[in-house]
Formats: sequence, C-alpha cells, structure tokens
Amino acid sequence: EQRQFQLPVIMYHHISENTSLLNDYVITPQEFENDIKYLSDNGYSSISAFQLVNGDIPEKSVMITFDDGFLSTYKFALPVLKKYNMTAVCAVIGSLTQEFTLHPDFVSDCAYMDTDTVRKLTASGVFEIACHTYDMHSLGIRKGCAETADETDDEYRKVLTDDLARFGNFYEQIFDAS
Repeated sequence: EQRQFQLPVIMYHHISENTSLLNDYVITPQEFENDIKYLSDNGYSSISAFQLVNGDIPEKSVMITFDDGFLSTYKFALPVLKKYNMTAVCAVIGSLTQEFTLHPDFVSDCAYMDTDTVRKLTASGVFEIACHTYDMHSLGIRKGCAETADETDDEYRKVLTDDLARFGNFYEQIFDAS
C-alpha cells in the first residue's frame, strides 16, 4: 500500500547581492540562508527527485528546486545547502549553459552556469540536475515550452520531444567530457 502525502516544493530562481535586482524571482543570499535555516531548525529534510521516485521520503520532507541554472545557484546556494545538510534539484536550460560555456560572462550578475560548473554542482552530492528544456524556455513566440495557438498536438509533441532529446544529448556530452 502506498502512503499518500503532501510534499512542499520550494522553487528559487536567482540569488543576488545586488538589491536593485530583487523581485519575486530574485532574493538575497541572507534571505535564502534564512529559509534553509528555518527548514533545518524545524526538522525538515530535503529530498532529491531520485528519492521521490523511489519512495524514500521522510515524514517531514521538502523538495528545494532552482530554475534556469543561474551561476548564483552554485555561488550562493551550494555552500548554504552544505552547511545545513540539505539537497536540491537544479533545472538548467541547456542552450544557456552551452552559451555561457562558449562565451563566459562571469561579470554579469545574471550569468548562467557553464558546463564545468554544472559538473561541479553535480559532483558536490548536494544537487541533482534536471531538464528545463534545451531551448524552449523563452517568452517569445512560445510562452515557456507551451504549445502555440497554431500547432497541432502532433506538431507540438514533435517539437517538445526533439527539444528534450537535444537536452539529453547535451547533458550526456557534459558528463562524457569529464
């Protein structure tokens, strides 16, 4: 018999020391640490996607996630999660990881992780890497990876499947190169 449970999932995007960037998607390093400290002080255990799929879920669990693959995840979140013995899932956008590998911009406060940083994040044992699409995460013609008004279900299925396959190939290349 499977037990039913509710799993809180806390999603972050970007952590910045630049207070002019703060908004619904950007918090300070101190705010992030306060959140994680609260969870730790109140007996929460963070779980990975692997644990969720395998049913290895402690009673007071939470899943911590990061969208997009900002470099701030590595810079600010990793040390805090290690400090409090927590884990997280980082959903990277493959094309942005590739772009920042080819053309690093570590000066920008909104830089994305390059492939070497994704490898280090994974090797930390703190983070799992997830797919946030390869190149469908945009607000142009398509809103995120949603179907467009003029696509048939079959056309959309092919576009999405191709994008996910492209991410899978890219992900394999990241770890085959290490």
